[in-house]
Amino acid sequence: AADCVCNAGFYGGGEGGCEVCPLNSFCAGAPVEVVEVSFSVLLPITEAQFNETVELRYVTEIAESLGVPVENVAIVSVTVVEGGIVIETEVSVTPSGDEDAEDVVSKLEDVDLSWLPTGESESEGGEPPRAVIQNVTTTVTEVIAKQECPEHSQSPPGSTSAADCVCNAGFYGGGEGGCEVCPLNSFCAGAPVEVVEVSFSVLLPITEAQFNETVELRYVTEIAESLGVPVENVAIVSVTVVEGGIVIETEVSVTPSGDEDAEDVVSKLEDVDLSWLPTGESESEGGEPPRAVIQNVTTTVTEVIAKQECPEHSQSPPGSTSAADCVCN
Repeated sequence: AADCVCNAGFYGGGEGGCEVCPLNSFCAGAPVEVVEVSFSVLLPITEAQFNETVELRYVTEIAESLGVPVENVAIVSVTVVEGGIVIETEVSVTPSGDEDAEDVVSKLEDVDLSWLPTGESESEGGEPPRAVIQNVTTTVTEVIAKQECPEHSQSPPGSTSAADCVCNAGFYGGGEGGCEVCPLNSFCAGAPVEVVEVSFSVLLPITEAQFNETVELRYVTEIAESLGVPVENVAIVSVTVVEGGIVIETEVSVTPSGDEDAEDVVSKLEDVDLSWLPTGESESEGGEPPRAVIQNVTTTVTEVIAKQECPEHSQSPPGSTSAADCVCN
């Protein structure tokens, strides 16, 4: 059963089965390692002293030391023994980065339980009796994790990616970029619109030195005007020197208008005029200067919440959700 991996839109796995990805989360279907840590803690207190307040602080201390939510810590049993009580505890941990099970266990050394109401006088060494963590075991399994949508966004059950997280009304953006509060003099209705992310490379027959700030600004402006977007929607990802010139990896975020789609957006790249570039070359035999070559064009379509400007001569406070919030000056 450990080889059974949940489908996208579900989380869990193995013998525990798969559950539908809950509201306001997404489950991408990519397995992650989860370390199940079991251990017993000998506390030098009575069962009566282990009340709800002490239990909550105990669970919180374990959770904070291992870097997990409180709900990931489970008390399996509490047993009275000579000298105190033994608490059998289980914790589910998803290691971060290059951490492994040993790194998770090492964090148990940081658990501070010295605050416990031991009801004992200090020992001969001047220290109160300490809690003892023992019988530590770990089990590593691969499961499909669920991830929470970014703040101020929501998703339906069964969502498979961050792109399914849609901003709440009064916010804009969405997906992995998160949601921002709708700015002054705008409104964000919470209705998604399609955004086309266009990536492409441009082979320019110029040197890296010739691609100075002035040329870069005009390049970005030409791309922006051809695709009908603000200059800030055009990002130069990298500039690489190759034989015959430089290659500029470029990304542009476009919100199509009307019935336009990704193909219509890409077709606009044919209108980009880069013939003004300082090629440093004489005209070719045909009398034309070397031309820029746009290639490797890819598109990704996502749904985001757009912000809309208030009508002219009106204003609205941040976080507005409709045109009705725009009040005439």
